[in-house]
Amino acid sequence: MAQAHADAVGGVHRERCVNSLHHHGEAPAPATGGRLLDWEAARFQEAATRLGLNRAVMCALHCAARSIEIEVPLERDDGTLEIYTGYRVQHSHALGPAKGGVRYHPSVTASDVTALARMMTWETALVGLPFGGAKGGIACEPERFSSAELRRLTRAYTGGMLPVIGPDTDVVAPDVGTNADVMGWMLHAAADAGHGDPCLVTGKPEILGGSRFRPKATGVGVAHLAALAYQHAGGRIDHATVAVEGFGSVGRWAATELADRGATIVAVADVSGGVHAARGLDVPALVAWTTQGRPLAAYANGDAIDGSVLETPCDIAIPAAIDGTLTADIAPRVTARLVVEGANGPSTPQAEAILHAAGIAVVPDLLAQSPSDAKDATAAKVTT
Repeated sequence: MAQAHADAVGGVHRERCVNSLHHHGEAPAPATGGRLLDWEAARFQEAATRLGLNRAVMCALHCAARSIEIEVPLERDDGTLEIYTGYRVQHSHALGPAKGGVRYHPSVTASDVTALARMMTWETALVGLPFGGAKGGIACEPERFSSAELRRLTRAYTGGMLPVIGPDTDVVAPDVGTNADVMGWMLHAAADAGHGDPCLVTGKPEILGGSRFRPKATGVGVAHLAALAYQHAGGRIDHATVAVEGFGSVGRWAATELADRGATIVAVADVSGGVHAARGLDVPALVAWTTQGRPLAAYANGDAIDGSVLETPCDIAIPAAIDGTLTADIAPRVTARLVVEGANGPSTPQAEAILHAAGIAVVPDLLAQSPSDAKDATAAKVTT
């Protein structure tokens, strides 16, 4: 998406990319739209420089194909009306339809959605899938809403985005704050508007044609990459100790899969706090505890964690919560041999440099999440 730039560059009016904040034909300058966008832009700049890409190619790779911002009205259960902002960014259609999740979270911004869409492009390309990258979301607090309110919010968002999404254009998936129910509501809303192809979304309920494995795919993929990387480093996963940050759809299943493979999960944390046990936590009991709606931090068979769970002595640390949790303040205290990024952009560039200098191997998010993206994107082609 580009708009005319008021200043002349070299005597010629140039176009400036709104998403990338640089002039077309020039190397991308550092972004200023938000921290995740800044980090992604810096990493892209470094990779493009190392590859020796010319400026036109850099611009073509970095600019989003389409960015959409809509108003999403929500009638609350008490009859009051609230208006939210919904976003969808389709970064690339070069390899096929765009593909990416929709997140409901207070931190959703246009800049973060842009960065996440780009990252999805790199992930699908990395594993050779015929998809581009996309991402969307609504800046909201989904825990404030009843199920009926979430359904109405989802239907309003879907209606606003229907002109630009579809099986051959942009396939939608769950993300932070959304799940199979939300995907089902999206599919129903689309069907009511005459767009009933179930390939519009992945991650939907099984009864609507969804994959039984989809809810655990990302977490199991992260665990699989962790096991392979640890083995490559000379270790055995059944001898490894693991700390997991985030105990949602990714962290919970990563911990479960690693425990099933014989690893000892010594610490876990979520937004409520964290617990650890040097001899290992009972992961099935933790899953049962949190599934019942009880805070993880109140789990009795573990000791409370003071500080970041990523600082817990362990062999493998998995940040699987949200972006920016592994900071330059935390990185010097990480003792793990291996960090596996189970979230999008969990490590800041400064933290990455500290980990590298300390000799700590990092499996980046683009790789750690690609096995699940492969399963999810493939499902978009085979769903009936």
